[in-house]
Amino acid sequence: MVEPLAVAVHAVRRVNLTLGQTVLVCGAGTMGMMCLAAAKAFGAARVVMTDINEFRLNVAKQMGADETIHINLKTFDVDSYVAKIKAALGGDGQGANITFECTGNEGSTKIAIYSTNNGGKVALVGLGPLEVKAPLVNASLREVDIIGVCRFRNCYPMAIYLLETGKVNLKPLVTHKYPLEQSLDAFKKMIEMDNNAIKVLIQCNKDFN
Repeated sequence: MVEPLAVAVHAVRRVNLTLGQTVLVCGAGTMGMMCLAAAKAFGAARVVMTDINEFRLNVAKQMGADETIHINLKTFDVDSYVAKIKAALGGDGQGANITFECTGNEGSTKIAIYSTNNGGKVALVGLGPLEVKAPLVNASLREVDIIGVCRFRNCYPMAIYLLETGKVNLKPLVTHKYPLEQSLDAFKKMIEMDNNAIKVLIQCNKDFN
């Protein structure tokens, strides 16, 4: 759990998130949740999260998300979701100061850029296809910085500190535990589509809790 949190800490540092900023997190998987936790720990005033999975959005609320927006792929419309996100961020028509795109999905990447305020920053945390179409001219004209995030650098000490001090609580993310003998079932659970799994643990020690 420390490793993905360290990646999120690195992402927050990459965008220089400061106290009181508004944040959008696209994707409520493990990395999205970690970015939510890190953003809150670093002083984000308001965090809005999007995802296609209602279960994960409910967990995001437990983790401190101020608003969640369910993305329906059957009725997907970028402009509609951008409007909903901006309303959830404060209702003044402004976008997020900082956006963490944690899906790698093309549609989500478009939402991330359009939902970010002029002069804001989009951190690309999620990895998807090698190439996606993105509204780069829109980002350029509004001076939205697009920042890559690919590692955790020297962020382990900070991640451990956040956990030790209770500034970050990751327990809600552990949705399933399997004994070592059921490792195959654990991996199958992770690759199920539209499941209720976020972080699946394989317990090598029977006394682990």
